[in-house]
Formats: sequence, structure tokens, C-alpha cells
Amino acid sequence: MEISKKEILAKLYCIKAGLSAISLEKDKLSQEESNCAKIHQEMDDNQKKKKIAIDSLNKVEQDIKIKEKTITGIESNQGVPEKVNIGHAIGIGAGIGIIGGGIGWVVFVFIYDLIHSMKNNQNQFSGNLMGKIWIGMLVVWFISTIVYYFVEKHKNLKNYKKSLADKKASVNKENSAIASLKKNQNNIQQNLSSFDQTNERLNAKHANALVNYLKVKNITIESSKTLYDALITEFSSVLDPRDWANIDLIIFYYETGRADTLKEALQQVDRQRQNEALIKAIKDASNQISSTIQRSLDQLQSTMIHCYQDLSLQLKNQHAQVMQRLSRIQSDFHSLNESVKKANASIQNLSKTIEKSTLESIETISSNEYLQHALLEKINVNSVALVDDVNYLLFYKKPNIL
Repeated sequence: MEISKKEILAKLYCIKAGLSAISLEKDKLSQEESNCAKIHQEMDDNQKKKKIAIDSLNKVEQDIKIKEKTITGIESNQGVPEKVNIGHAIGIGAGIGIIGGGIGWVVFVFIYDLIHSMKNNQNQFSGNLMGKIWIGMLVVWFISTIVYYFVEKHKNLKNYKKSLADKKASVNKENSAIASLKKNQNNIQQNLSSFDQTNERLNAKHANALVNYLKVKNITIESSKTLYDALITEFSSVLDPRDWANIDLIIFYYETGRADTLKEALQQVDRQRQNEALIKAIKDASNQISSTIQRSLDQLQSTMIHCYQDLSLQLKNQHAQVMQRLSRIQSDFHSLNESVKKANASIQNLSKTIEKSTLESIETISSNEYLQHALLEKINVNSVALVDDVNYLLFYKKPNIL
């Protein structure tokens, strides 16, 4: 029995609706992947910040040890006032005594004789006193040595006190620096504690996110595979699945009368591929379809509902296959690590929940309302992108970051 153009268009739109429904499922999984990746990135960032804090803490502790060692060195090297060199003092005193004492004695004798000469009205020269010049030298030598000794001793004591004051100032400066470093040390240690708390919180959050991801992954992939198998069973006789990526262009050619049959539409698609303009043509066709979709749906409404019902019936017929695949879900949870298991007290019941949710999801995405909603929701997405989303789920590989 020959199928009418209206029925063919309805089936083509039903294929696009099914692809759109699977694309919506892919969006759900992508959201969970994004959530897990985001938390994983937060964990990595937290670990990097913690490492920086640990490096800073080690540097601060090293600086504290260096400064404490410096203080110990200063305090253990207080020293004593420098001693006056007695021999040097005697030598200086001798020099002053010989020169200063000799000159002083000569002046003393000269004044003495001058006074007596004036008193006696005759010149007087005290040869015997001049001969005792060594007395003046000896006295000045002795006094000079004593004075020089005490002056130098006072000078050394003053320098010693200044040295002590400088060392005390250095110790106070180092102590002040140590106090600042220890304050910084305490802050870093508190931050490290905060990093650990954040890491625990993120680990728990990541574990829960992984559970949600695994749940959504199993539901979306199983629902999508089931729907895709039903689409193939129901509509592959209308259009080969290998041509579904071009369905926008096929619908456009067929619906607008540019091709009278599907075969002609496919031939025009092949010509576009030979001209290397296929992708652009599909995008243009997708834009054309999106602008007229409501009118097309109004015209094909009753026929498409019949197609949707056939698809739903096909899904029910595949129930046994679905249950067989769902039996493998339990094995996925054996790969969950201990942190995930601890984060979810109901982990033992999760596979049953997924099984129930998957069956409910299949029932939902195969309903007339959902298929129609998916078609309109993804109407601006071209068929190449829709098939890419389908393949993403059919040949799913878990992202490395998960």
C-alpha cells in the first residue's frame, strides 16, 4: 500500500521529534556532567590554594627559625668593654712626658730664675734645677699615662654601651618581625584548617553529584537507546537511519515540492554533498522548517498523533529488552568509591530507583505531548546537531574529569 505524502511528512517529523527528545535527554546528562566537572574543578582549585598555603607556611617557619637563630647569635655575643692597652698608654705617656715634661720644666726654671733675679736685682741661673729636668718629665709621664688610661677606658665603655644598645635594637627588630611572622603563621594554619573543611564539604558534594550523575546517565542513556531502537523499528522503512542527519533538508525539499518523492529528495541531498554545501543547506533548511513548523504541525496533527501512538506501541513491545538492559545497571554501582557510598545512605536502593525512573522516563518521552514539546523545543537545532547528540548517548564515554 502506497503511503501518502502527508503520512510520509508526518513520519519524517516524528523521526525529528524522536531525535529532539533524545537531544533533550542529552542536555539533562550534560547538565549533570557540568555539575560534577564544576565541583571537581572547585576541589582542584582548593587543593592548589592549600598547596600554596603550605608552601607559604614552610617559608614563614623557615624565616622564623632564621630570625630566632640571629637573635641567639646576638645575645650570645654580648662581649665586654675593650681593655686599654697598658703598654700603649705608657708609651703615649712617655712621649708626652719627654716633650711636655721637658718643656714644662725649662719654663718652670726660667720663671723661677726670673723672679729671683728681679727680687735680688741680679741675674740668676739655677743650673742645679735645670739638671733635674728628668723630674718634670717623670711627673708629666706619670700623669699623662694615668689620664690617657682613664680617657681610653671611658671611651671603650661608651662604645661598649652603644654596641649593647645597637644589639638590643636589633633583637627588638627581629622579635617584632618574628611576632609578625607568627601572626601570619597562625592565619595560614587557620586557612589550612579551612581548606580541609572545604575539601571535606566538596568531597561530600562531589560524591552526591556523582550519584546524581550516575542516576541520570543510566536513565537518559537507557531511555534514549530504547527510543532510538523504537524509531529505527518504526520508521527505518520510511527513511534509512543513515540519512537522519539530513532530515531537515529532506523535509524541506519534500514539503515544499522541490522533490516529488523521498528518492528525489535524497538525490538532491547527494548533489549538495558533492558540491560540499550539505551542512550549510541543512542549516538553511532547518531555519526554513523552524519558521513554518507550526503551520506544518497543524496540517499534520492527526497523522502525527497516529505516528506517535505507533511509536509508543513499539516502545511497549520492547519492554522485555529494556528490562534486560536495566538488569546491568546494578554493576555500575560497584564502581562507586567508598566516599560516594557513605554520602548516600540509600545507595542499595538506588538501582531500583533508577529502574523505576527509567521506565517512567521511557513512558514520558514516548508520549505525544513530550514528543511534540521536544520537536518545538529543538526546532532551531539542525538535524546534524540532533544526530550528534544521539550518537553522544548511543556511544557514550564518560568524560575523564569524572
